Amino acid sequence: MSDTVTEPTFTRITGMDTGPAVWQEGWLPSIDVFPELTEARSEYLRLREAWRAAGAVRADLEARIEADKEQRKASLRDAYLAGDENPAVTAEDETLTAELAEAKEHAQGALSAFLEHINRCIALVIEHRQEWLDEIKAYNASVSSEIEALLEKARELRTRYGNYGRLEHWVERTAVNAAEMPAYHFPYSDIAAPPSGDPDQEEKQLQAFMHRAYAGGFAPDTLISDEQGRKLEKGNEDSLRQPPQSGDTPRAVETNDSGEVELNTLEDDDLVDWLLGTGMFDGQDKPPAPLVVAAAEDDPEMAARLLKAERVANAETPRQEVLDALTNLTSGKAGA
Repeated sequence: MSDTVTEPTFTRITGMDTGPAVWQEGWLPSIDVFPELTEARSEYLRLREAWRAAGAVRADLEARIEADKEQRKASLRDAYLAGDENPAVTAEDETLTAELAEAKEHAQGALSAFLEHINRCIALVIEHRQEWLDEIKAYNASVSSEIEALLEKARELRTRYGNYGRLEHWVERTAVNAAEMPAYHFPYSDIAAPPSGDPDQEEKQLQAFMHRAYAGGFAPDTLISDEQGRKLEKGNEDSLRQPPQSGDTPRAVETNDSGEVELNTLEDDDLVDWLLGTGMFDGQDKPPAPLVVAAAEDDPEMAARLLKAERVANAETPRQEVLDALTNLTSGKAGA
């Protein structure tokens, strides 16, 4: 790596207290894709090892000098204990001192070189960023192309397998089930093929099946239109609002011009359903207390019916304010 690759502006690493990650052995990518980055990683590992080795030499010499110092102190102590009034002082080992000074210089030099290389690695990435990203993009596009080719082959194989799978299903159904009961005969065209792996294709198949089902048969000649489908769905929703009746003719919930339910048209059980949001009112919000009270208005008879329904609907969690208000509206005809 060139020793001039330091021009890009960035926040430089100045010591071990900045950018802790760059000091770890696995900081640089281990994948060999870009030669410059591979060379930078190799040099990084070399300089990192040199820095650690120099530090180990310095630490060893410091330990030896400290041990020598403790030994000289112990000798003086023992001499005084033995009665020597003026024991000789052993001089420091000048060789160790000189070696330590040299080791410190080596350790500092190795650290400086390692730091410089770390910053050059950062500059290298900044300098080659767009070039490397373009290569990665091209590589990914190539891999995607290979994947698509494999998926296309898989779709073809699924189709071939699915055709025989559908045929096997039809033969078994026709020869066994339908042979005993003709109602089991089934169109081959309506036997679902195994998933193709193509979401768009599978969605189209599902939509086609749903259209045929709405049209009223398994294989009709004419598919239902979107408008017809919407009308059918609305009809189904409207039918869910029909109240259950004991007679043959269902009765719809009557509403006023504002779309509010005409409570005086409801049976007592239906009033309970209205308060609970169940039955014909399934999925609707439960009416709040003020609305229940307002529904009675000045009609004591309706107030009495609502009072009874409220007690049934909220037996375990009575709304006392509703009970009190409805009791007052009954003109005292119903007890709280």
